[in-house]
Amino acid sequence: MSLDCLMEPFSMQDYGMMQVMKFTVDEINNSSTLLPNITLGYEIFDVCDAAHNFPSMFNFISINGRIKLVGNRKNKTHNVIGVVGPSSSSDSLTMAPVFMMDLVPMISYAASSSRLSNTLVYPSFLRTIPTNKDIIRVIVRIIQHFGWNWVAFIGAQGDEYSRNGLELFRKQISSTSICLAYFHELETETNYEEVLDRIDSLNINVIVVFTLEDYARDVINTAIRINMGGKVWIAGDSWSMDHEIATAPGIEKIGTVFGVTDRTLNIPGLRDFIYKSRFRDTPDECVNCEGGSDGEKCNQACDNCTSLNIDAIINDNPTFSFSVYAAVYTMAHALNTVLNCSKMGCNKVQELPSYLLLQHMLKANFSLLNRQIRYDENGDPPASFSVVLWRPKKVPPFQIVGTYEAYPTVRFTMHNDLVVWYDNGTVPFSNCSEECESGFERVQNSVHQCCFQCEKCPANTYVNVSVDFDTCASCQEGEWSDEGSTYCTRRSIIYLQYTDSLSILFLICAASFMLLSLTISILFAFNYNTPVVKSAGGSMCFLMLACLILSNVGVFFYFGVPRPVDCVMRNIFFIFFFTVCLSCMAVRSFQIVSVFKMAAKFPKAYGWWVKYNGQWLCLAVYTVLHLIACGMWLQFGRPKPYVDDVSFKDQTVLTCDIGTLVMSIFAWFFLWFLSVVCFCFSYMGKDLPKNYNEAKSITFSLVLFYLGWIAYFTAYIVSRGVYVQLLNAAAQLSSAYGIIISFFIPRTYIIIFQPNKNTQAYFQTKIQTYTQTISRMYQFDESSYQMFQVMRFAVEEINNSTTLLPNVSLGYEIFDHCSDTQNFPSVFSFMSQNGSFPVLQTLNSYQPKVIAVTGPYESTSSIAVAPLFMMDLIPMLLRELKNSNFSLNGRQVKYDDNGDPPVSFAVVQWRPESSSPLIEVVGSYDTYPETTFTINDSLIHWDDDGSVRVPFGNCSVECKEGYVRERDQNHECCFQCQICPINTYVNHTQDPYTCIVCDADDWAREGSTFCIRCDILYLSFTDPLSVLLLLCAASLVLLCTAITVLFLYHYNTPVVKSAGGNLCFLMLVSLIMSSVSLFFFFGRPTPIRCVFRNVMFFLFYAVCISCLSVRSFQIFCVFNLATRFPEAYKSWMRYNGQWLVIGTVTVVQLVLCVLWVTVEAPAPFRDEVSFEDLIILGCTSGNTGTFLGVVFVIFLLSLLCFTFSYMCADLPKNYNEAKSITFSILLCYIGWCLYFTGNLISKAVYIQYLYVVAQLSSLYGLLLSYFIPKSYIIVFQPQKNTQAYFQTSIQNYTQNISRT
Repeated sequence: MSLDCLMEPFSMQDYGMMQVMKFTVDEINNSSTLLPNITLGYEIFDVCDAAHNFPSMFNFISINGRIKLVGNRKNKTHNVIGVVGPSSSSDSLTMAPVFMMDLVPMISYAASSSRLSNTLVYPSFLRTIPTNKDIIRVIVRIIQHFGWNWVAFIGAQGDEYSRNGLELFRKQISSTSICLAYFHELETETNYEEVLDRIDSLNINVIVVFTLEDYARDVINTAIRINMGGKVWIAGDSWSMDHEIATAPGIEKIGTVFGVTDRTLNIPGLRDFIYKSRFRDTPDECVNCEGGSDGEKCNQACDNCTSLNIDAIINDNPTFSFSVYAAVYTMAHALNTVLNCSKMGCNKVQELPSYLLLQHMLKANFSLLNRQIRYDENGDPPASFSVVLWRPKKVPPFQIVGTYEAYPTVRFTMHNDLVVWYDNGTVPFSNCSEECESGFERVQNSVHQCCFQCEKCPANTYVNVSVDFDTCASCQEGEWSDEGSTYCTRRSIIYLQYTDSLSILFLICAASFMLLSLTISILFAFNYNTPVVKSAGGSMCFLMLACLILSNVGVFFYFGVPRPVDCVMRNIFFIFFFTVCLSCMAVRSFQIVSVFKMAAKFPKAYGWWVKYNGQWLCLAVYTVLHLIACGMWLQFGRPKPYVDDVSFKDQTVLTCDIGTLVMSIFAWFFLWFLSVVCFCFSYMGKDLPKNYNEAKSITFSLVLFYLGWIAYFTAYIVSRGVYVQLLNAAAQLSSAYGIIISFFIPRTYIIIFQPNKNTQAYFQTKIQTYTQTISRMYQFDESSYQMFQVMRFAVEEINNSTTLLPNVSLGYEIFDHCSDTQNFPSVFSFMSQNGSFPVLQTLNSYQPKVIAVTGPYESTSSIAVAPLFMMDLIPMLLRELKNSNFSLNGRQVKYDDNGDPPVSFAVVQWRPESSSPLIEVVGSYDTYPETTFTINDSLIHWDDDGSVRVPFGNCSVECKEGYVRERDQNHECCFQCQICPINTYVNHTQDPYTCIVCDADDWAREGSTFCIRCDILYLSFTDPLSVLLLLCAASLVLLCTAITVLFLYHYNTPVVKSAGGNLCFLMLVSLIMSSVSLFFFFGRPTPIRCVFRNVMFFLFYAVCISCLSVRSFQIFCVFNLATRFPEAYKSWMRYNGQWLVIGTVTVVQLVLCVLWVTVEAPAPFRDEVSFEDLIILGCTSGNTGTFLGVVFVIFLLSLLCFTFSYMCADLPKNYNEAKSITFSILLCYIGWCLYFTGNLISKAVYIQYLYVVAQLSSLYGLLLSYFIPKSYIIVFQPQKNTQAYFQTSIQNYTQNISRT
């Protein structure tokens, strides 16, 4: 059926392929080697319209114009033996089923759809052009070669070529990093400008146009029209060498164009054939088409065919020229084989079944123009492509820049040096995201896999370029890597080795300690009955030494690869046996305090304590309780080996964990609680006799204990290095050495080098000095007894007298004056009548039991009791007594107005060897009527020769200046010379016997004769150090105030919320109020200052640290306990557990402070003892019990705060306060340990500075470690003060926990 082709556009490409086929048939027919005696014929029809193709197809398979539909179709013959074409995949899919029915070989030169490779559906279909699968593979190789991954794909709807290409492109890029950013299937009504604008808006710079040439021309022309430049265009084989597009005006502006085409070869003789066919003398067969006799056979009416340019015909699109050439030759070679042709000729052609020709076509394997022609089992040839670069306005317009060969092996070659990019630029960028640097992984942020963000691989991961370039792979166990690594490195395994120098040092220290303890034990055993050993505790000190030895056995288990038994032994030995040792010290301290201070107050309790061996009972009970705690620790959560591959990136530390945290704290609590109790008892005994005063030694040992363990726990929180385990061993050794050095070494020194102090007498002297003779022990007084006998004799003599009171008998009652307190009952007995006496205003009307009293003989006692007798004067008797004037034994007895008799003495000299009287009066002394004293020196004979030299008759030599006379043997002149002690002086002119005490504000050295004014010291406001501390206190108040304002302004930010919200404001106010107490340390102490400097700090600091403890506990609950104990956590939140606890602690501390102030408040104190020339004005600590109570609350809260923060050591950084709280608690402990130690050692005024420093360090520790970092984030790092940042930290923590 003939069509009016003039109504359709003329296709130069199709016309050229028709000429190639005609040339090929003509060349075969003229060949002498291929089908030598066979002439091939052909029929050609133009596939102009799908609806008009079938008549021609039916004509091909008919015989004599008819098609037989039944019977055996295998051996059927047809008008044609094979079909070459059609060109498009769509037409091939439409036409192929017709030829497939009878297995008519159908070989296409341009249909590349991969669907045609299905031999079940298309068993007799072959092609000489590679399939779309190969074409798409080349396109993908080009994209990968230049590193592009953000591409667009343009096809055509309804076209099998485009549809199959898109399907294959999607399939092949699915396993690559290439993303199909945009695709569009063009239609007749498509707005090309919108499509290209959409591509440009997506920043796509690489566009694959996989359509037939008509659609491709429209796309390129639109790009030229809208001036869309700078792109990379990749053409499918259908238009990769289209001259019409390549020569379009403005084509050079659209960018760089690559084309994928079958390997083009110049076909020898084709040009001459076309030339001759156009311009030979014999008219072309098409010339007479119109109205000619050949009109029935000519299906194309050619108008001016001869006007076509030969070069235009050949070069218009030579993509498929060789394919047509190869298709005809394939069929010819198959015929040559079937007909068994040779140089002599071929067999006679009879009936030729289609399937037979098909078999030999599939087996074809020949060389054509130095190119091997062969087919696989699907009838597809091996791929052989050229990558061409368009060169607009140059000759030739196409340059081969790459090749692709699939036979015999796949080879893809691209010559980058031949590629000239648009505007001579570099390779265009067409990626959704920038490529990640080495060590970064891609995190997809879109539906497209090539759209990603680059994130650096975290530590212990790496990018394995040989496996997965885009994913951070975890290092294997025992390996590590830095952030952004591409490989992993083997970790070094470290632990405490025996050969390490520090390990050897610690082992020597532990062994030395054991040897020292054993030596002391032997020494104490040899001196068991001496006072020093008894005062050390007697048999209890041996238990202490044994426990100290056993407590250090655990040190030997720190070295070598940790085993389960090592982890248990290194802790359990120390905790248990050191607790027993410390309990011995605590019991002993309590017992000494009981003996000296409580035995008299509570005699029954003390008697019970002694009777039932209270010290051993308490020791046994506490030991059993602690043994149970240790057993529970080992049973329910013993320490075990732990491989730490987290703390250090390049090391694996072999260590031991602490077991279950709750059980560990439970076991350690006994030890820490006992240390506080021991400290309290030793502090209560600080004023006991030196031999029994262990305050300094116990304080020193406990300070070493606290510092050692605080250093270890701080280091454990900050770092997890292998040497942190040595700090654990060091803490054990320091604790044990502290007791040995402070408790046992001084006693050992006394036993060895000061045996004079190891005597009962020395100890008794110290005890007597301490007790200051509470109750006197009087001896028998012979003089009093003599006077008692004389009085009895006198009364008897008078009663026997006949002249004096002849009929009156005198009676008497005698009482021993042994104590001032015992005199008054006797006096009252003398004055009473029948056991009582009235108080009367008229003295004359009362008659007492006695009429007179003789004695007492001491003036002091007389002065004490005389006023009682003076109340009841007996006028008559008193008057007669005073008027007495009689002679008694030759001596006149009379009394003056004061009741005193006159004195009359004679001074006599004994002269036993003289003939004169034995006694000679040599002088006299009289007081009546006037006082006279005379000595006749001439009458005195000093020795036998009559010498007048007065012999030395003094009992003692006169004392030097600064010395006083101390009477001896009751004689005033017999004395010893004693130097006057400090703060006393002697006035020789007034009283050489007395050291006069200096006035309150004066002082004197030993042996002084005068006093000097003392310097009075206190913390003055003008002292430079005071000014510095005041500035620190004021700065603390200002900083706290400023932070409070800052937190109020940022109240709703995550940092303030994580700091505790309202809780942090209570903490800041408490810090301010605690800081105010510091200002009361300066100036002369007054009662109000002494109270405020102590009470304000301890009250408000307890509130502050209780807030910190509750916050740490609450964070721990949120992260660790909320899911385990949901009901308890809900109750805590429902009833505001944090405020309930803070309120309870505040009330308890407030009650203790009120008791402190009420029972015995801190008061001003003048220290005149510590320094001879100074008076220190300070404040007492008030009642010791209440003072220790408020301190204990602070200490307990600090331990709880430290424990809770330690339990939160692995929480997210925003909520992890372990390091800051440890730092603040450490400052607090160091400050107060320094103060208490300094207070025990010295009483200087600067000790009060240590008190101020202890409070400042406690307050600044909290401010610097807790509030300053949060303020820094608020002011200088606002990006970290966001909900997203905090949420990320929590998510990272949750992920880590999940991995664990």
